Amino acid sequence: MLLVRLVSMISVGMLVFSAETIFGQDFPNKPVRLVTAAAGGGGDFTSRLVAQGISGPLGQPVIVENRPSLLNQHEIVMKAPPDGYTLTVAGSSF
Repeated sequence: MLLVRLVSMISVGMLVFSAETIFGQDFPNKPVRLVTAAAGGGGDFTSRLVAQGISGPLGQPVIVENRPSLLNQHEIVMKAPPDGYTLTVAGSSF
């Protein structure tokens, strides 16, 4: 029983170290695009605050892209490659 537990702990440890090597990619290595609502609204204001706050720690510029329609905004993000470089800020308030 002790041997089985020891072998499983060693295999999990090896899996964790190999995952760090495989998935230890540098991200992001190009600008991040933040798609949001029309310019001048609350979503635009929030997006610009978020972009300013995360561009420093990411080490890449965050580009805020305004779209007039919520459906158009979500369609752009939905059709973007699933690489994590296209994000959206959407929300509503009462």
